[in-house]
Amino acid sequence: MMEAVKDLQEFSQYLDDIRPRLSKSQKLIADYLLQNYEHAAFLSAAELAKDIGTSEATVVRFASALGFRDYSQLRQMLQQLFRSRVSPALRMINKITDIQEKKDHVLVQLAEMEAHYIREMAHTISTDDFNQAVSLLAHAKRVFVFGTGASRILTDLMQIRLHRFGIHTIAMGETGRDMLEKMVLMRHDDVLVANGFLKLNAELSAVLKHAREAGCRVILLTDIDVIDFSAYAEIVFQVRRGPTDTFRSQAVPMTILNAFILALAMEKPEAKMRTLKQLERARDRYDLDPMGDLS
Repeated sequence: MMEAVKDLQEFSQYLDDIRPRLSKSQKLIADYLLQNYEHAAFLSAAELAKDIGTSEATVVRFASALGFRDYSQLRQMLQQLFRSRVSPALRMINKITDIQEKKDHVLVQLAEMEAHYIREMAHTISTDDFNQAVSLLAHAKRVFVFGTGASRILTDLMQIRLHRFGIHTIAMGETGRDMLEKMVLMRHDDVLVANGFLKLNAELSAVLKHAREAGCRVILLTDIDVIDFSAYAEIVFQVRRGPTDTFRSQAVPMTILNAFILALAMEKPEAKMRTLKQLERARDRYDLDPMGDLS
């Protein structure tokens, strides 16, 4: 029955229907979910229990009473309901409202938000995973970088900087046929860096599946925590960028990608600098980088 729930209204109606069968504690959980589902959708059972003032076991039994296999399945359903209601326009509106309610200037607020999540990332990303990712990139024949929509800026940035090191890099920021034409070029000695946030869209699904079939190694940056990507990506970096219902920037994933670039430069500095110096000589020789003049 739970799989048939398509929106919050249906979920609310279902809770009303089974309410007489719920215990007092379970009714409290039901009320909390309806009032705070956009927050509860991203909490663990322990975190939800703490917010409500009950036990983790009670939360787990509540999920079972609703017909879910376990609490994670309930949370996944809540996230699906939430994401179906949150559009880019609504996220921007929510962020503007939040900014207007506070006294600090928008620039100050945004800087503090970015700094918070970057500091958090520095303590949650595994350095062993990071080092392994750098090793994969250093030994790749080619690097494919995937990211559509707002994440396309990440693909373009990484392509430019890896090219400057002489690393053959293919940016995959397109959708549909244009993306497929690049995707089918993947081979077993290539590495894919995939940026996939908010939801598993058709392009992300396709590129991960094809990379696995091609034997291409995969490094995934994502904030989707309800899907086990371990069968599709060798290394998965869980990236927190803020609440799903508000504006979120690319500062955290961009910081990780910039760290990849610097780590690669440190691994074989002579070779990397040699390529950059060749680029500088070419600029001087062909005068393709002239200075501007406002006089």
